[in-house]
Amino acid sequence: MSRARSFAAKLAVRLSRPSIILSLALGLGLGACAEPEPKPAPDTAALRLIPAGFGALGGWAGDDHRAALGAMARSCAKFSRQPASR
Repeated sequence: MSRARSFAAKLAVRLSRPSIILSLALGLGLGACAEPEPKPAPDTAALRLIPAGFGALGGWAGDDHRAALGAMARSCAKFSRQPASR
């Protein structure tokens, strides 16, 4: 009778491994589909906006604004080719 039990125990282990693997894969797969929790809104009470001139922006005078304008024009051209729904 001990041989029969041993065989039955081995068979149970063999049958349970695929089910364990399948359960883990299914659980991980479903977990990946879960929506992340939304981030809380920032505290706007602490936000303070004040007017500033371009001279108050660090590095503004040393930047190459002509090159930046060219880059902006190229990106605007790409955006204008996209459908209005985007």
